[in-house]
Amino acid sequence: MKALILNASIYGHSGRYAEMIASALTDAGWDVHTLTTKGFTIEAARETPGGEPDLVVYAGGNYAGKLHDVKAFVSAAHAFKGARLALLSVAWADPSRTDEVDKVHRANLPSDVYARTERFHARGGLAHSKVSFAHKAALTGVHAFMKATPASKRHANDQEMLDTWGTDTDFVKRDTIEPMLKALLDS
Repeated sequence: MKALILNASIYGHSGRYAEMIASALTDAGWDVHTLTTKGFTIEAARETPGGEPDLVVYAGGNYAGKLHDVKAFVSAAHAFKGARLALLSVAWADPSRTDEVDKVHRANLPSDVYARTERFHARGGLAHSKVSFAHKAALTGVHAFMKATPASKRHANDQEMLDTWGTDTDFVKRDTIEPMLKALLDS
């Protein structure tokens, strides 16, 4: 069985999850090929040994409701129609906020791809020391908005972001993606 993993990481959290997924699949006997989404082409995916993939996995960050480079996953989904599809979005948001996570997934995937895709979400982190100028500006606006929101109306995630503002935080843990790994390996 061949798996194609699309790593759409910017600051490293999604990339670490992509590595964990690749390792678990490799350990289970899969032929795994990981490509970054930056500059991704279907031709490059077809050039990986072993023919067309049986499984295409996307691991990428959710930035203000936009899944980074998800267009690579959508292209692969359309090119490899027989492949099983799985998507892991990574963000600060708690995976238990399933309604919000599903809205992001639904908004970023065409309906045909959404319907075929097994969707998961994991917490990543916030690397303040690495954040680009553009992302820092956006985060500053989010921070100001959260501070202005009465504490009684904040979600626990929002308060946690306020409490850790300016520090690097990392929530990447393998056990977070165990449900995804179980789903991929048990079927």
